[in-house]
Amino acid sequence: MSLKNSTKIWNTSFVGDLSKFSSEMQNTFKEARRKTKNNTGVNVYFAFKLRRKTEIFKSCEEIVKENPKSENITSEYFEKYLETYPKPDPDIIIRTSENNDFRAFFPWQSVYSELFFTKNSLARL
Repeated sequence: MSLKNSTKIWNTSFVGDLSKFSSEMQNTFKEARRKTKNNTGVNVYFAFKLRRKTEIFKSCEEIVKENPKSENITSEYFEKYLETYPKPDPDIIIRTSENNDFRAFFPWQSVYSELFFTKNSLARL
């Protein structure tokens, strides 16, 4: 399979604080997402400046606004409010850079993920 054809299996998402990127780069992220959103292969998340506790807090705020009955709040119900919904949780997370800090990085979604740390930055991979 050529590299050109292999890209059709990737379903890309860009999560986190993207506001620090130029509008041109943000448009590139949006275009990549648009072009790959219907691909059914590997789900690839590019995560930037994550503040995952914030994601969980915002999810809880949205649920409280709905005022659901407590018996209706399940894991599946909660997951609908996460930034990565409706994609599956990651099977593997690659943490690039010399910083092995993993706190608050997909705390809900990474519970069963394999973790891989590399000292190389993403730009060097």
